[in-house]
Amino acid sequence: MSKFDNKEPDAVNPALTRMITEGSLLRRSLMKILSAGAVMSSGLIGFSGAALADDKAVKGGKLRAAISNASATDTLDPAKSNNSGLTELDKSLMAQPALAESLESSDGISWHIKLRQGVTFHDGKPFTTKDVVYSLSRHKDPAVASSAFKLADQFKTISAVGDHEVLLELNSANFDVPYILATPLFLIVQDGTKDFSKGIGTGPFICKAFMPGVRSIGSKNPNYYKPGLPHLDEVELIGVTDNAARVNALMSGDLHIVSTLSATDCKRIKATADFGVL
Repeated sequence: MSKFDNKEPDAVNPALTRMITEGSLLRRSLMKILSAGAVMSSGLIGFSGAALADDKAVKGGKLRAAISNASATDTLDPAKSNNSGLTELDKSLMAQPALAESLESSDGISWHIKLRQGVTFHDGKPFTTKDVVYSLSRHKDPAVASSAFKLADQFKTISAVGDHEVLLELNSANFDVPYILATPLFLIVQDGTKDFSKGIGTGPFICKAFMPGVRSIGSKNPNYYKPGLPHLDEVELIGVTDNAARVNALMSGDLHIVSTLSATDCKRIKATADFGVL
């Protein structure tokens, strides 16, 4: 039987990784620690030596980040993304429950997905099996032009079993389904969604503004299903394709995070006393 495995290898930086994963990193520490890079596109994270202060978490505040791969063709449709699904990957790249409370199979073909109860979308509508069936099924429709079309081709049938379970039948055995469903392409949208301009989902931040290639702003979701999260009131992602402009804005204090650092950027940032590169 395949199910979620919670065993994780030792982290390279246990204290830092634990705080990032558990969401216990302080707001002001986060502003310092995520100073020279972003996991969203490059895997590089910058931090200051004084970032790991041991004091009480502070709620609120705004985080501003610059990403390098923004364009006018950006979309909030997860099926066409290149970037909160049923599962999510933890710091050790192990699949963990998210909107799915559990996901099990004895043969790798029939997958029983039990959904988390009490979850609501950003507009207040309850999260149901219909949303999951619709979200997974639309990847099989050629008209959607999903980037996950080939992955979804293995989905033979997707059906609701009662109010809180979905049965996913594959054409052949695949025990990597929990990892596949953790990719952003398989984020869950509301049943029947055709207009993706509002980005209605179940995640920690509600879409406040979306300007393709320019900026996206998310405000705190007061009804997020993970207790105590998110800490921040708002997150702003800004499209800055010029490397020098991103780093200059970071070092001037206009930004808290920048992604996709070059070797020269890393040397420049490491040469200061305020930043490091992870």
